[in-house]
This record gives sequence, C-alpha cells and structure tokens, in this order.
Amino acid sequence: MLQPLRITSSEELAVQGLWTLQVAGEIGGRGSIVILMNGVIQGGDGAYLYRGQYQIHDQTISGTILVCTISSNFYRFLALLDASEYVFEGTVECNQLIKGEIARVRDPNVSIPIEFRKQAPLPPAAVGTLVN
Repeated sequence: MLQPLRITSSEELAVQGLWTLQVAGEIGGRGSIVILMNGVIQGGDGAYLYRGQYQIHDQTISGTILVCTISSNFYRFLALLDASEYVFEGTVECNQLIKGEIARVRDPNVSIPIEFRKQAPLPPAAVGTLVN
C-alpha cells in the first residue's frame, strides 16, 4: 500500500493540486486529470487509472506511476486490466507547469515526453485527506 510522504518543504506544498496530464504515445495523447497531494498521485480518464508516488527536490519532481487500463465491458465497469508501472522525472516551472519524461520500469531507456499543467490548488482542508 502506498504511504503518503510528509510535507517538508514549501516546494512540495506548492505543487499540490489538480493537474491535467498530457503524455504522448501509448498511455496518453489526450488529457487526463490527476491530483498531486502529500507525495501521492491519483487520477485517470476514460481509459486509464493512475496511481503513484512522487518526490520533489530543488524543483525536480520524480516518481512512479502505476497505469491501469479500465475494462470497456459494461458489466465489468472499472475492472482493472493490464497494469504497467512507469517512472517519471521532470522540472517544476513556477509551480504551474511540469515538463519531463516518462518510461516503463521494464524499459527505462525508452522515454516519451510528459507534461502536467496545474488547474487549481487544493483547498486547505483537503490536504492530508487523500485515501490510500
């Protein structure tokens, strides 16, 4: 089970929020929504669910994301199929934009561009309430 990281710096607090995620290639190409909070990433779109962890050091963010395909069969709605684990790293720009690269854990030498754009900060009451 993922454990949230303790908030230890203002840069970690600054990235917490609701973000759009753009990934080129096989796991993206369209927009997804993710929440970054307390070192945990959660989100998804109509085809994938995302869950992982991140850490920040000197405006560099890195982490892992488990990407699960959502079943297209109505009777198995939200059944998870074909999970793949990815690693990512990027640069945080003005706490509003993260640009970097993402790669499968099993093939880290092949990466594709990834971009997060902050859409809204989290309300103060929400910080620390992410369910694992």
